[in-house]
Amino acid sequence: MSMITSRPEPSFIPTLEDVFGAQAHLSERVPPELANDILDYAGYWAKVSTSFPTNNGTGKVISARHKDNLNSAEVLVLTPTMENWIGLDFFKIREVRFKLESHDQGWADENSSPLPYLPSWTWFEATIIRDPRYTASTPEEDAFVKKALEKSRRGQETKSSIITVPNLHAAAGLGEDMWDIQRNVRASSVFRSHEILFKEDSNDVASGKTPGKIGNDGMTGAGSGDGFVSALQKEDRIAVIARARKLRWDNHVKEIEVEVYYSV
Repeated sequence: MSMITSRPEPSFIPTLEDVFGAQAHLSERVPPELANDILDYAGYWAKVSTSFPTNNGTGKVISARHKDNLNSAEVLVLTPTMENWIGLDFFKIREVRFKLESHDQGWADENSSPLPYLPSWTWFEATIIRDPRYTASTPEEDAFVKKALEKSRRGQETKSSIITVPNLHAAAGLGEDMWDIQRNVRASSVFRSHEILFKEDSNDVASGKTPGKIGNDGMTGAGSGDGFVSALQKEDRIAVIARARKLRWDNHVKEIEVEVYYSV
């Protein structure tokens, strides 16, 4: 089921060797298919992770600027392809957890909304890149991919030069290849931490019986993540983009971490 949850991160994260060992141990007692079902039910999955800033770097401020038509975007996290990152040929993505620490400029001209997160014009979004030309994760390739995504988000290109995966739940012409992760609390200068968990789609959403949700929840500021995990394939990369829109809005980013949990 794809959802945002406050479920805490597991206190123990198994290594890949732990998972293989548990599979082997259970398979001595039950059929292999049942062994895998048991591990999935327990959420006994390995993970890979990456973060911003790296190498003890400092944070970043993304400001809505006139040269960007007051619609600024900066890619702060760009993962390798899933298969290069995980290092296996066969696996299944189960969850993607985003950890953010950020705030906006600390004030707003209009601040009468009872919802703490809406309207808020600083936020984070995720995009899935599926472009066979840019899978090596070299500094040169990464710089090109980031620049192309940023131009697309700022409206400086009518069509991105990077191949991305469409969000099947998005409205036509509105963020067709992006998923909302989290909005900042409106008009607050205090760094706040948010953990957002994108999970597998429910059967109803996956089958189309229930439409997936888009946008952000006004009380939590979180996106639904519907369709994100199910869209990920082994050749894909994840980009996390920090946004700031409208005059005098600033997105102060202290830290971002992306964790991908997978079964084998």
